[in-house]
Amino acid sequence: MINIPDKLYFKIGEVAELAQIEPYVLRFWQKEFKQLNPRKNSKGQRRFTKKDVELVLQIAHLRYHEKYTIEGIKKLLSKTGSAALTTLKAKSSHSEIKSTCHHIRKEAREILEILNKVPK
Repeated sequence: MINIPDKLYFKIGEVAELAQIEPYVLRFWQKEFKQLNPRKNSKGQRRFTKKDVELVLQIAHLRYHEKYTIEGIKKLLSKTGSAALTTLKAKSSHSEIKSTCHHIRKEAREILEILNKVPK
Protein backbone atom coordinates (compact mmCIF):
# COMPACT_ATOMS: atom_id res chain seq x y z
CA MET A 1 0.00 0.00 0.00
CA ILE A 2 1.41 3.36 -1.01
CA ASN A 3 1.29 6.12 1.56
CA ILE A 4 0.02 9.28 -0.14
CA PRO A 5 1.36 12.44 1.54
CA ASP A 6 -1.24 14.70 3.11
CA LYS A 7 -1.17 17.58 0.62
CA LEU A 8 -3.77 19.63 -1.21
CA TYR A 9 -2.15 19.36 -4.64
CA PHE A 10 0.55 17.27 -6.30
CA LYS A 11 2.70 18.08 -9.32
CA ILE A 12 2.88 15.64 -12.20
CA GLY A 13 6.40 14.54 -11.22
CA GLU A 14 5.29 13.74 -7.67
CA VAL A 15 2.35 11.68 -8.91
CA ALA A 16 4.54 9.87 -11.43
CA GLU A 17 7.03 9.02 -8.69
CA LEU A 18 4.30 7.71 -6.36
CA ALA A 19 2.85 5.54 -9.14
CA GLN A 20 6.32 4.54 -10.38
CA ILE A 21 5.55 5.61 -13.94
CA GLU A 22 6.83 8.30 -16.28
CA PRO A 23 5.07 11.69 -16.49
CA TYR A 24 4.25 11.14 -20.18
CA VAL A 25 2.18 8.10 -19.13
CA LEU A 26 0.11 10.36 -16.86
CA ARG A 27 -0.43 12.81 -19.70
CA PHE A 28 -1.55 9.92 -21.92
CA TRP A 29 -3.87 8.56 -19.23
CA GLN A 30 -5.36 12.00 -18.80
CA LYS A 31 -6.40 11.89 -22.46
CA GLU A 32 -7.70 8.31 -22.18
CA PHE A 33 -9.61 8.44 -18.88
CA LYS A 34 -12.18 11.22 -18.53
CA GLN A 35 -12.30 10.58 -14.77
CA LEU A 36 -8.67 11.71 -14.51
CA ASN A 37 -8.92 15.44 -14.97
CA PRO A 38 -6.38 17.41 -12.93
CA ARG A 39 -6.80 21.17 -13.04
CA LYS A 40 -4.07 23.43 -14.30
CA ASN A 41 -2.71 26.43 -12.43
CA SER A 42 -2.08 29.85 -13.96
CA LYS A 43 1.24 28.61 -15.35
CA GLY A 44 -0.42 25.64 -17.05
CA GLN A 45 1.01 23.04 -14.65
CA ARG A 46 -1.22 20.11 -13.74
CA ARG A 47 -2.39 20.04 -10.11
CA PHE A 48 -3.50 16.60 -9.00
CA THR A 49 -5.72 16.22 -5.94
CA LYS A 50 -5.42 13.31 -3.54
CA LYS A 51 -8.44 11.75 -5.25
CA ASP A 52 -6.65 12.06 -8.61
CA VAL A 53 -3.56 10.40 -7.13
CA GLU A 54 -5.66 7.52 -5.77
CA LEU A 55 -7.21 7.04 -9.22
CA VAL A 56 -3.77 7.06 -10.86
CA LEU A 57 -2.53 4.45 -8.38
CA GLN A 58 -5.57 2.26 -9.07
CA ILE A 59 -5.14 2.57 -12.83
CA ALA A 60 -1.44 1.76 -12.50
CA HIS A 61 -2.25 -1.30 -10.38
CA LEU A 62 -4.82 -2.54 -12.88
CA ARG A 63 -2.55 -1.89 -15.84
CA TYR A 64 0.75 -3.23 -14.55
CA HIS A 65 -0.16 -5.76 -11.85
CA GLU A 66 -3.55 -7.07 -12.94
CA LYS A 67 -2.57 -6.77 -16.65
CA TYR A 68 -5.75 -4.97 -17.74
CA THR A 69 -5.69 -3.21 -21.10
CA ILE A 70 -6.49 0.49 -21.34
CA GLU A 71 -9.84 -0.44 -22.90
CA GLY A 72 -10.54 -2.89 -20.07
CA ILE A 73 -9.86 -0.22 -17.46
CA LYS A 74 -12.07 2.24 -19.36
CA LYS A 75 -14.94 -0.27 -19.35
CA LEU A 76 -14.44 -0.95 -15.66
CA LEU A 77 -14.49 2.77 -14.87
CA SER A 78 -17.49 3.52 -17.06
CA LYS A 79 -19.60 0.67 -15.67
CA THR A 80 -19.58 1.48 -12.00
CA GLY A 81 -16.83 4.03 -11.45
CA SER A 82 -14.74 3.87 -8.33
CA ALA A 83 -17.03 1.30 -6.67
CA ALA A 84 -15.78 -1.33 -9.12
CA LEU A 85 -12.19 -0.29 -8.50
CA THR A 86 -12.67 -0.57 -4.74
CA THR A 87 -14.15 -4.07 -5.15
CA LEU A 88 -11.34 -5.06 -7.47
CA LYS A 89 -8.77 -3.68 -5.03
CA ALA A 90 -10.29 -5.81 -2.24
CA LYS A 91 -10.20 -8.89 -4.48
CA SER A 92 -6.60 -8.14 -5.36
CA SER A 93 -5.67 -7.84 -1.68
CA HIS A 94 -7.39 -11.17 -1.04
CA SER A 95 -5.46 -12.85 -3.85
CA GLU A 96 -2.19 -11.36 -2.56
CA ILE A 97 -2.90 -12.75 0.92
CA LYS A 98 -3.79 -16.13 -0.55
CA SER A 99 -0.58 -16.15 -2.58
CA THR A 100 1.50 -15.22 0.48
CA CYS A 101 -0.11 -17.99 2.54
CA HIS A 102 0.61 -20.49 -0.24
CA HIS A 103 4.25 -19.37 -0.30
CA ILE A 104 4.59 -19.64 3.51
CA ARG A 105 3.01 -23.11 3.46
CA LYS A 106 5.47 -24.24 0.78
CA GLU A 107 8.45 -22.93 2.77
CA ALA A 108 7.17 -24.62 5.93
CA ARG A 109 6.98 -27.96 4.09
CA GLU A 110 10.57 -27.50 2.88
CA ILE A 111 11.72 -26.78 6.44
CA LEU A 112 9.92 -29.89 7.70
CA GLU A 113 11.64 -32.01 5.04
CA ILE A 114 15.03 -30.68 6.14
CA LEU A 115 14.24 -31.30 9.82
CA ASN A 116 13.09 -34.86 9.08
CA LYS A 117 16.47 -35.59 7.49
CA VAL A 118 18.42 -34.45 10.58
CA PRO A 119 19.40 -37.45 12.79
CA LYS A 120 17.86 -37.43 16.24
